[in-house]
This record gives sequence, structure tokens and C-alpha cells, in this order.
Amino acid sequence: MNDLEAAKQTEPSLVIIPLDATFDLFRIPSADAGRLIGPLEALSSKALRYSIDNPVSPPSKDDRQAMAACEKASGNRYVSITRTQDEISLPIDKQVGDELRENADWATESKAGLIEHEGPYGCLRVRGPMPLYLTGIAANFTKTLQTANIAVFVISTWDTDWIFVKQDKVAEAAAALAKDGWVVL
Repeated sequence: MNDLEAAKQTEPSLVIIPLDATFDLFRIPSADAGRLIGPLEALSSKALRYSIDNPVSPPSKDDRQAMAACEKASGNRYVSITRTQDEISLPIDKQVGDELRENADWATESKAGLIEHEGPYGCLRVRGPMPLYLTGIAANFTKTLQTANIAVFVISTWDTDWIFVKQDKVAEAAAALAKDGWVVL
């Protein structure tokens, strides 16, 4: 058994948490993003303001049920904005996605075919923060989900990995990961 296989069952930071949130994925070609700067700035500003105004105060570690509920709700108001030379990717919680689609400028550009959208997605999050000495964490869970024929969209942050799967595949993904030795809440 290698370090990761042992850690999956013993390291509390490697617990997989299926989130109680629904997400949308958007793709905007970078060349066309200038037309959407207003909605993108509004989205970034709103997400940042929300996170500053509503800091998360997790319950004490002694209250396991409250802690699990807090962890499962950690996707609420999730926003990630990633820009490359070719695109801007936006995995966001469905409520924010609904607000974007209601924006007149955003809706007009979307109808012109510039914006690609997929959803609804669910998410499983690695509790984190993950130990940096372990290798192959993302490779391990993506291989498990590949074997189960479940497509993934993964975002890695400093603390953790966010594993987006189609909403109707969340339970199946959680079961496949549990079968592979991951602890799933």
C-alpha cells in the first residue's frame, strides 16, 4: 500500500465531501470577453463582497453534525474565474449563474453563441488542506471516476480540489470513490 492509499483512510484532510449546491459551468472565448467586462466585473465584485461580508465561522470540531452540514454547504456562492489566452472558465453556483443569465447584456451575448454553458453540475470537494508531501491525489480520484465512466471538471486551489460532475452523477461518483477506499461524508 503506498502513502496515498493509506492516507485515504487515515488523513482527515482527504475526506471527500459531496456538496449541497448546484453549479453551472460557463466558457467565454477570451477574444470576446471584452464585450462582457461589465457582467464579469459585477460577478467578481459580488462574489468578493459576499465572501467578505459573510465570513464562514465553522462550528466547533466537537459538533460533528454541524461541521458536516457546514462542509456540505461550502459550495454556496462558489465562484472561480480562470483566464487563459483562449478562454475564461467560470464554474459558479447555480444561483449566481441564474443571475448572470438574467443580465440583459450577458443574455444577448449568450444568444449570439459566444458563451458556452453546461449544467447543472454537482461537486465533491476534498476537505483539505491537503498534505503537500502526498502525490497523485487528483490523478487517483480522476482515475477512479474514469473507471466509473464519470466525466469530471476539476479545479484545484491552494487548500483543496473541487470535483465537478453532472448533477445526476454525484451519488454514483461518491459511491465509486468510497469503493476505491476514499472516506466520503
